[in-house]
Amino acid sequence: MKFLELIEKSGIEPIEIRAGSNPEITGIFYDSRRVEPGGLFFAIPGQNFDGHKFIADAVKRGAVAVIGEKRPPVDIDHAVVKSSRYALSAVSSSFYGEPSKKLKVVGITGTNGKTTTAYMVKSILEAAGLATGLIGTVEYDTVARKFKASRTTPEASDLNAMLSEIVNSGGQAAVMEVSSHGLDEFRVEHIDFDIGIITNLTRDHLDYHVTMENYRRAKAHLLELARSAALNADDASFDYFMEFATGKPMVTFGLEAGDLRATVRKMDINGTEIRISGILTLDVRLKLPGWFNVYNALAATAAALLLGVEAEAIRAGLEGLKSVPGRFEVIEGPYFHVIIDYAHTPDALEKLLASVRQLVTDGCVITVFGAGGDRDPGKRPLMAQAVEKYSDVAIVTSDNPRHEDPMKIIRDVESGFTKLVPKHDPDRAKAIEFALTIAKPGDVVVIAGKGHEDYQVIGDEVIHFSDREIVEEILKTMEG
Repeated sequence: MKFLELIEKSGIEPIEIRAGSNPEITGIFYDSRRVEPGGLFFAIPGQNFDGHKFIADAVKRGAVAVIGEKRPPVDIDHAVVKSSRYALSAVSSSFYGEPSKKLKVVGITGTNGKTTTAYMVKSILEAAGLATGLIGTVEYDTVARKFKASRTTPEASDLNAMLSEIVNSGGQAAVMEVSSHGLDEFRVEHIDFDIGIITNLTRDHLDYHVTMENYRRAKAHLLELARSAALNADDASFDYFMEFATGKPMVTFGLEAGDLRATVRKMDINGTEIRISGILTLDVRLKLPGWFNVYNALAATAAALLLGVEAEAIRAGLEGLKSVPGRFEVIEGPYFHVIIDYAHTPDALEKLLASVRQLVTDGCVITVFGAGGDRDPGKRPLMAQAVEKYSDVAIVTSDNPRHEDPMKIIRDVESGFTKLVPKHDPDRAKAIEFALTIAKPGDVVVIAGKGHEDYQVIGDEVIHFSDREIVEEILKTMEG
């Protein structure tokens, strides 16, 4: 597609445009190191780097046109726009043929539950006979292939490329986790969402959004983009989000209120039996334990109903999902259980541990957790309070310390304990080993914070580290 045609089709209105040669555009790039001949380079100002400084490098690698917020320092066809990120979203959608319009797209945002809800929705849609792609925190699944995710919500050009691949692979639907960063940075601005789900809202990402109001407003933007909404009626921000969904088809859900409600009939370490009632009556045996997974199941059911999915496909999809990587992932030890979970916010920890506490009938809850460095320090003592509420033993360790002193992070966390006296070890592997060696029959060891992640960020170094691998190695020695 020619440069001017792409600009016109995207609908962006440049402040300045020059298209002397009006070159053919063969690719969209925002990283100068990845530019290929015939590429259109987007110069994006960021928190750490300004893409405008790399325009010359992009041109050397073959960029034939540039879009940015400043006039480029080299002689090249270009467009100057108000927001490079917004333009990247609009142009990428046009370049890839508006793939989201060719799919049923479900977007899921919220502080907690996005990943599990996404897997549930995907399982339901597949049970209904729809080939479904997945874009989220754990992996990207384009129907034709699966690969490890680099971020929850990719940049707009990468996202549209994946949606295009889903379409070309015979996909009929796509389920996306939508982060507050992605919403705030226009990564999904031109995605045609059929459904917008908001799971819940609690404190997170204040290092980026600064205030809870900014964070909440970013989440609400999904409802402005989506044609219909599924909302948690039990959440404290429900009334706020309702204002953004007014006039749209909507299904609300919750344990206390909503169009869809659920009663738990049985819950143990192997799963949960629930009865869904309200606008749908359905008995479901989830293989995933925990109260929060009841909410996730209701959210997925709400989205399915909005898409017109039949009850039996909903049941089959929910019951067919055996596990989600790093989300209440149960590993059976010789005489105790280990649960690995991604919970890394105060609310997520409290919900996780409240569910675990209910499952422990004759034993202790031993919790290993930490807090990430270079992130909101205000939540660290709140995480300790959540752990203290439901744990018998707490072991504070490193998560991703990044550029902070691990012991300072640990001390910040420990300041939140008022009754429980925590143990600590900045070496996460040793902290996990200690927890497993002190576990007694009937105990449950919870390792929270990293879930599916297989790395740790220490300074500028990214090292391989998997909670699951560490646990399995230690259990082998215990069983041997």
